[in-house]
Amino acid sequence: MNGLYSLCFVPCTDASLPFDALQLLAPPVRLVSAALWKVLKQRDVVQYGVVEEFVTSACETVPGLLTVRHQGKLALGLRGRVRETRSALRLPLHPP
Repeated sequence: MNGLYSLCFVPCTDASLPFDALQLLAPPVRLVSAALWKVLKQRDVVQYGVVEEFVTSACETVPGLLTVRHQGKLALGLRGRVRETRSALRLPLHPP
């Protein structure tokens, strides 16, 4: 199996970065993704914006990582959870 394919949910045929460059990024990306997984696992809604930013950046760096539809559904779901939590706690939707 191609190493680049294993990084993607769908087959990647046109990456913005060469595979060698992606290998150099792997350790930092693994650390960040592990931290973000912990955020999601602990349901730390306060940090969901960071998760959304990471997903957006990753999808821009590696085209085909998620489909546009999946990326949109994930972003909307994260934003919805933040809104729901903030309104339940009676916090302003947009902190200063």
